[in-house]
Amino acid sequence: TDGINVSGCSVGYTITEDSSAPVAPSGLSTSPASPGQSGAPTIKGNADGVTVEVFAGACGGTAIVTGSALAFATSGLRLVKADGTDFITTDGSTIFFARAIDAAGNPSACTSITYTRDTAPPESPVITSAGPSATANDNRPVVKGTGEAAATIEIYSAANCPTAKFVKADAVALFASTGIPVDVAADTTTEFSAIAVDPAGNKSACSAAVTYTEDSTIPLPPTALVVSPGPVGQSNSPVIQGVAEATARIELF
Repeated sequence: TDGINVSGCSVGYTITEDSSAPVAPSGLSTSPASPGQSGAPTIKGNADGVTVEVFAGACGGTAIVTGSALAFATSGLRLVKADGTDFITTDGSTIFFARAIDAAGNPSACTSITYTRDTAPPESPVITSAGPSATANDNRPVVKGTGEAAATIEIYSAANCPTAKFVKADAVALFASTGIPVDVAADTTTEFSAIAVDPAGNKSACSAAVTYTEDSTIPLPPTALVVSPGPVGQSNSPVIQGVAEATARIELF
């Protein structure tokens, strides 16, 4: 109005008052999974908002990284410093907090996830036996020993753990109890060595090797038997001598 005349009405303009906090992010995960070797893992999840902020150690303050809710749910947000270098520079556990920010600027509550960086190799495993015994008629011996808790044990069919001689991998719990079964050819001698791999993927140095001999060959019968005294004598405990394969056990009937 100009004091006398009244204009027509203007085009309408809608204002929405929104003071409700969005739902806190959910389904958080890291890549690589924890524990991992990376100092700049990616954090992913679902967020009810426009943007997502990620913090370290506490919910609030200066965000490590801010990204869209879409990126958070798909490719994830990589945890790096402002200069692009790894955010985590030493081994250990860090608690990360994520919160959503809606279009009105309302922040959600935080959701946390713990990531552990581990770049330290485990101790080398120790093979205590391969067999049922060092020499046996068994084409499927078991390799037993000790290793770091939660590790995976890789078995190799040669000393010094050459990649080309990798046989199989199994849990340290099996390695330390009944043993990890392996296959060998008949009448062969095999050196077994092992590497421990921790949950973060760090590999130990190779263990010392243990030798197993598979012996399926029937020994020759004993020969040149001699009874002493004999062949006729008064002794109730005669001695029988002869020639037989070295290390063989002789059974008398």
